[in-house]
Amino acid sequence: MMSATALDRRRVGFFATFALLLMWPAAIDGNPLMFFDSPGYYNVGAKVVDIVTSMVTHKGGGGGGAKAIAESDSGGAINLRSIAYPIFVYLTSPPVLGVFGTVIAQGLIAAFMISLLFSATRVTFPEWGIVFAGMAALTSLPWFAAYLMPDLFAGLLILFAVLIVQRAEELGLWPSLALAVIAGLGAASHHSHVPLATALALAVCGLLLLERRLSWKAVALAFSPVVLSLGFNLVASTVAFEEPSTAPKRMPILLARSIGDGPGKKYLEAHCATEKYAICELYPEGFPSSAAGVLFGSTGVTRRATPEQMDRIRAEEMAILKRVMATYPLEQGWSVARNGIRQVFRFGTADFRWADINLVKDSGRPPKLVLSEFQRLEERPILNFFGVIQYAGVIAAVAAIGLFAFRDGLRRGRRNREMLAIALAGLLANAALCGGLSAPTDRYQARVIWIVPLLAGLFWIERRQEREFLAVPALP
Repeated sequence: MMSATALDRRRVGFFATFALLLMWPAAIDGNPLMFFDSPGYYNVGAKVVDIVTSMVTHKGGGGGGAKAIAESDSGGAINLRSIAYPIFVYLTSPPVLGVFGTVIAQGLIAAFMISLLFSATRVTFPEWGIVFAGMAALTSLPWFAAYLMPDLFAGLLILFAVLIVQRAEELGLWPSLALAVIAGLGAASHHSHVPLATALALAVCGLLLLERRLSWKAVALAFSPVVLSLGFNLVASTVAFEEPSTAPKRMPILLARSIGDGPGKKYLEAHCATEKYAICELYPEGFPSSAAGVLFGSTGVTRRATPEQMDRIRAEEMAILKRVMATYPLEQGWSVARNGIRQVFRFGTADFRWADINLVKDSGRPPKLVLSEFQRLEERPILNFFGVIQYAGVIAAVAAIGLFAFRDGLRRGRRNREMLAIALAGLLANAALCGGLSAPTDRYQARVIWIVPLLAGLFWIERRQEREFLAVPALP
């Protein structure tokens, strides 16, 4: 019989190996996967750290707060998605590793959380090895671990909620604190993650309340990412931009989506002359016909608006959307529902690219990440191939879970039904928030769909190791 210490050492070895496996999409090209926003995260992080360091050391080199960030060549504060993730990227990218350090950190974080999910099973190589190899080869998890974008943390927020349902009452102080910090970072990493974390917290507490398992510890854990992210954003916004905000310098994505879908465009065209909205000042010739056209490129607000106009657009966004919804309730409601439904089934690899990257150093200023050239669509056969593999892996996982449900009603393992219910709630909430309110895009659902194969693998291991599985009795 293996001792507890030996089991712990083996467990650490398994998950350290798994974390390394998650790096393979970056390793085969020599660069992390990139998106158009990736350089901005690193460059904003470098500028923020420089500003904070200058403030702490009372030097004048950084300074300037919002103005310094806005004037940097980083995408600037005018379209800032996060402060937390840029800081994370910059701090995990030391000179010796570069942005590969961020890939390593993201892989370790994912492996740590998965280790907690699997820690109640007996550590044996065949079962764990098969699940790990399947997750690394057939799912979207390694692609997002190797992605210089905050999308991985959306999936980790769902995994965090699943962990609370599975074993909140038995998690010790340090694992609980580590999970809360990771989930807080995840929620603060993108403006869309805060509502996702809120929806998951409500779902977790509702489920535990129905099962009469709700405790103050579970409530505190469930809402910790929301509280930590909002608190961090308030402090960071006050320091960096001299104005408190829970979503500092956010882009008007919801308004752009409504304009692109039609209802917002019709409302503004009918009321611009009388209401004098800030966004009307940018389009005297007429509004673009797509959300992307409103946000980006030569017609986008990021090019056309001044910082003062952007602040007014943000301030007016919710009021405009309420009036659009009141004027066109069916049309606006259907556009959100249609996009959300489409998003549920879109989780391919179309939004991934490899790119040559360079860190440009400038004396007296933070280094700047520059992409020399994105991979062209015709040069990405391996990404297209793994898009097909990814769909096949999800279909196989759904079939396996369906088989387990048919055989034992998902009662044989440890709270299988509850974990699956929370995972599905997270997947649907993510699709509604990102696809419905932004736009159906592959990476939005691909970033979370790996939860399904992960649970299928856990359920399989539980049934393979049923005799030695250390779990609570199955529910009657």
